[in-house]
Amino acid sequence: MATVGFESIVITVLDENEKATDKKFVLDGKKDKNGVVEANITGLAPTKTKNYASNMAIDVSAKGTGDVKCELSIYNLPDDCLSEITGMEKVNGIYQLGKDTKPRFVSVECLSSDINGNKLHIGLLKGMFGAPDSDLKTNDANVQTAQDKISGEFIARSSDGLVYGKANEGDKDFSQEAWEKFIRPSDTQAA
Repeated sequence: MATVGFESIVITVLDENEKATDKKFVLDGKKDKNGVVEANITGLAPTKTKNYASNMAIDVSAKGTGDVKCELSIYNLPDDCLSEITGMEKVNGIYQLGKDTKPRFVSVECLSSDINGNKLHIGLLKGMFGAPDSDLKTNDANVQTAQDKISGEFIARSSDGLVYGKANEGDKDFSQEAWEKFIRPSDTQAA
């Protein structure tokens, strides 16, 4: 399905039971001049293996997903969001990264639209992002603003074996409540 634009992203920190915490970051350009520029999700297709017999390929086997990754380009990624998702600690106003830093598991929801204007929800259910590289550039005749780029790797949730989901609000079966339970499960949600 064709997508039109990239409205926002919601990154939610998960607890050790794969449940959503209250640490949720909405990056939509409406607050503090931060917003999403691009999301590149790869590795959804499984690795395919050809099976041979009698000197020819007789079957192709594939199951699950490949190595699911997500690279995000974000304009003005807030330090508190970066700290929460990468595990960096803030000490005396200094964000620190070191040998004991451990990223937290997160879910990611990307919001776009289809060609008919219906909102699309694309979700990655459990993964970790690492700290971004620093990309500093000098100003020339124009002010140079570097985007923040963070890369994450995603795995299947142990609770249901799922890693990815996609929904279109234009689908007659779409339910915002069901999507919310899917992308950000919590202990307080009724089954």
